Amino acid sequence: MNYVFRKARILIVEDQRIIALDLASTIRRVGHDAIGIESKGEKAIKTAEALKPDLIFMDISLAGDLDGIETAKIIKEKLKIPVIYISGNYDNSTIEKSKSAKAYGYLIKPIEDCDISTIINAVIYRFDSENC
Repeated sequence: MNYVFRKARILIVEDQRIIALDLASTIRRVGHDAIGIESKGEKAIKTAEALKPDLIFMDISLAGDLDGIETAKIIKEKLKIPVIYISGNYDNSTIEKSKSAKAYGYLIKPIEDCDISTIINAVIYRFDSENC
């Protein structure tokens, strides 16, 4: 059973299209809205400014000039949108580097549906609690 605290609007930033589409499908299946997919940090910032998502799933390794961590830092400073990192890398240096942008969570690929549902609800609850 899925307990949805509130329906979240989620932007996906992932440079592997098949993974992004699968994540979008899972997000919808667990009761939330996937409102967009971007593959580069620069474009993700512009899309986040335009769409104002409730939450962003951010791949750490992105094509382009900005990686996911740099992109998340900019989004956090400018827009105050919570970010959940997704990555196939779970080595200590990547995890330590990811802490600098103060993400709300970190998921390792491949990601299970129940993990997505749980982390979305936990992050939205935490963010709403901290910002009410």
